[in-house]
This record gives sequence, structure tokens and C-alpha cells, in this order.
Amino acid sequence: MSWIRIDDQMVDHPKIVPLSDAAFRWVHRALSYANRFPADGVLPPAFLDQVPQAVRRDLVTRKVWERGHDGITRIHDYLEYQPSKAEVERQREDAKLRQRKRREKVTGEVTRESRVTHSAPSRPGPSRPSKRRTPLPPVDTGGLRIRREHRENAKAILRSRQGYCQHQPPCANQAICLELIAHELAQKGIAS
Repeated sequence: MSWIRIDDQMVDHPKIVPLSDAAFRWVHRALSYANRFPADGVLPPAFLDQVPQAVRRDLVTRKVWERGHDGITRIHDYLEYQPSKAEVERQREDAKLRQRKRREKVTGEVTRESRVTHSAPSRPGPSRPSKRRTPLPPVDTGGLRIRREHRENAKAILRSRQGYCQHQPPCANQAICLELIAHELAQKGIAS
């Protein structure tokens, strides 16, 4: 999830004050759209077709949006306040690399205390109910024999996850995760 940056003085800017409520909402929607689909503030025709003609004309007249000679509409000074497409892509790659390194560091048994972070939030946000699932009980196949092809299916599932457990809480090691996946397949009726 990404966030748009809005100057706290924006609502008092001479270009913004005379806008109608509808036009102001479209300013915000355009910023959100341009941030979600990075194109350095360029608003594509698919987005502009949704904007009422009078609102679009008002925003271009007041130079909140700029219509270039090439017919492309851009958000005025977008790159002054928002990250460029290149920055967004670099941040996403950096985040993937950090996550990959963090996963590579995790070996052996992981305790609940080592997974809990006590850092301050980077942004304020609404409180949400926890999405954490209840811990799964230890794997007990109850003497159930899992067929070789289903064990291979479990290995394929684990490989598709890049070898990392996605159970909550994470399995202590890969062998336990493999058994748990095989057990889940068996519960779905794929066992002998």
C-alpha cells in the first residue's frame, strides 16, 4: 500500500479555495490514481473519461491540471510532492530485497517473541482487528499414510512459496511445514 503526500496548506492555496466540492474530490482522486498507477502525474484518458466535463475544464483553467500541447493531461507539480515512477519502482525493489534477506536470515526454530516487533508505527492509522489466525496444533496424521504423489504435491506447494512457510505461526523447520502441507492435503481427501 502506498500513500499520497498532501501539503497541509493545500486547502488554503489560491488555486484550490475556489474549487467546488466535486472538483476538490477529483483533485484527490487524481492524486490517488496517479500514485497507485505511477506515471509521473500523467492522467490517462480512461481516468479522464470519468471526470465530468465541467470539473475537468475548471481544473485545467485553474491550472491544477495541465493539458500539454501533446494532448496529455498531467497533475501540476506532481513530482514536486510525490515520488516519481522510478523512485516507486526502486522502493518496491528495495522492499523485495529487504524481505528476501530477512527470510534468508531466519533459520531453525522461530519463537513467538522473535517475530513480535515493538517499533513505533510509521504512520497513524485506524485500529483494525488482528488478522492473525489461531495457532495450528502440532501435526498428527493419526497413522494416516500420505501417498508419495501427494507428498510431492506438498513439496511443489512449498517450492511455490520459495521454500518459506506461510503458516501462522511459522513452522519451526521445512520438514514440519512439508508435513503440515501434506496433512492439509490429506484432510481434503487426497490421502490414502
